[in-house]
Parts: sequence; C-alpha cells; structure tokens
Amino acid sequence: MLCVIPGLSVLIFDGIIRVRHFGGHLGHAAAVGAVAAAIAAITVHTYGYAGVWNSDATLYPHLIRCNPDDLLARNNHAAWFARHNRHAEAVHIYDKLLERFPEHPKAPLYRAISLSQVQGSTDMQSVTSTEAALSEFNRMLLIEPSRGDLRYYRGGAFARLKRYSEAEADYEAVISSRLASNDEDTEPVSDPQGVHDEELGLVWMRYGTLRQEQRRLSEAEHCFRQVLQTVEASASHTRAEAMVNLAAVLTSSVGKQKDEATIAEVAKLYEHAIRAAPRNPTVLINHANRKYDHPQSWCISVQNQRAKLEQ
Repeated sequence: MLCVIPGLSVLIFDGIIRVRHFGGHLGHAAAVGAVAAAIAAITVHTYGYAGVWNSDATLYPHLIRCNPDDLLARNNHAAWFARHNRHAEAVHIYDKLLERFPEHPKAPLYRAISLSQVQGSTDMQSVTSTEAALSEFNRMLLIEPSRGDLRYYRGGAFARLKRYSEAEADYEAVISSRLASNDEDTEPVSDPQGVHDEELGLVWMRYGTLRQEQRRLSEAEHCFRQVLQTVEASASHTRAEAMVNLAAVLTSSVGKQKDEATIAEVAKLYEHAIRAAPRNPTVLINHANRKYDHPQSWCISVQNQRAKLEQ
C-alpha cells in the first residue's frame, strides 16, 4: 500500500494542473482539498495496517483471512512457527493446510518434521508426538525408500526416542550413499531430495551429537572433524557449531590431564567459532560456559601455549 501513494500523488497532481488550466483558481482550490483528503485517507489506512505488516506473526494470518486459498501464506506461516521452535503450532497450521490442499507434495514431510520435535507438557506427550512422526517417516519411506532426507529425519526421531542403534543405521545409510556417489565421480546431487555437501555435514553433525550423548567421544570427535572437512567456509553457522562441539569433546577427552596441544586446539576452535558466527546461540552459550568452567590461570596457559604453537 505504501508504494501506491507516490503513484496516486502523481496522478492527483496531474489532475490539479488540468483543473487549474480549465477551471481557474476556484477549481484549483477544490482540487487541492480533494488531493489532501485523498492522501490523508490513504495514509491513515496504511498506518492502520503497519502493525499487521510489521511481523510475519501477524502478516501471514492476515493474508490467510483475506484469501483462505493462499497456499504460500499458509506454508510460510507454518514454517515461521517451526523456525521459532513452536512446533505444536506448526503442526496445527500444516493440518489446516492439508485439509484444504490434501495433495500438497511437501506438507506431509514438513508436518512430520515438526511433529518429531514437539515439546509436550510431559515427557510422555513428547514421546507420543515423536512416535507419531516416526510412523509418518516410515510410511513415506515405504513409498520412496531411497530418499536420504527421510532417513535423516527418521534418524533424528529415533535419537529423540533414544533408539540409538536405529538412528545410527539411518545416519550411516545416508553417509554411505553420499560417499559412494562421490567415489563414482558423479555430479553433485542437484535434486532437492538428495544430500548435498552441506547436508552431508549436517548428517555428520547429528551423528556426532548422538555419539557424544553416548559418551563415545573418539567417534564423536571423528564426526565433528568430518563436518569441518565437508562443509564449506560459507556455511559459517554449521562450521561454528561443529567447532564448539568438537571443542567440548576434546575437553571431555582430556579430563584432568590437560594435554597442552589439545588445550591450544580447544582455545583456537572457540576463537574461530565465535569469529565465524558471533550471534549463533549455540556458539555463544558454549563460549560463555567455557569462560565459566575454566579459571583465569588456565585460560592464560591456553593463550601462552597457543602462541608457542603458532610461532
């Protein structure tokens, strides 16, 4: 609406000139008054919608009310809830979308992804949601068993249910498939259903987190190092999270016997992570925890040892 005002103004002032030319000063005054009233009305109307347009949280519901068949608005509304970790609300929006558009090709997958991450008011409710999502992933894999993205998300559902061996099997299947395609010197996967390098890095990340939860630290370290080898520097958030996860694993592995080279690597990992993604919540939390957990004398030791290694 705001972009319409300049165009209307041009047309209205063109009218003023014409009225003045043909109608004299009286007609000109009347035209000016009409112009002022029109612009004021448009401005008031536009200002009234400023609160609606100011946020996606209010914009998408407004668009849906205006046009219930606006598929893009419904999809974006659900995606907004998912991005803000409000997965129960995202599932509700996807349900409404599928009622109106039952043949939507992606909504069932997106709904299952959000369903697998719903945080219920009790642990049992969360488990129930994840199990329902697992059933959806299984159903979709029966139809398309070669889809790596489905195995990736199903692996996450297994992990949430602490069914670790099944999660590992899914992650390993995705990784093996991608590595096999690389060995055959095929072109990078362009199909959005495939697993690209950055997506492969995310699989390694999930796999590393799974092994970290199981205290299989050497295997977790391998996974996080694979993320750094697989993901390009432009994917700063993914790399930064891999760095802080790797640093945490190395810190746990060292224990009380602090190997100076490892201490120096941990310090460098945190430094690179905070530089690559200074606003990433995971990086900030881990960086703050590191400062809290380690006394100043140890930090000074880290800095001194790192300086020696860099000479």
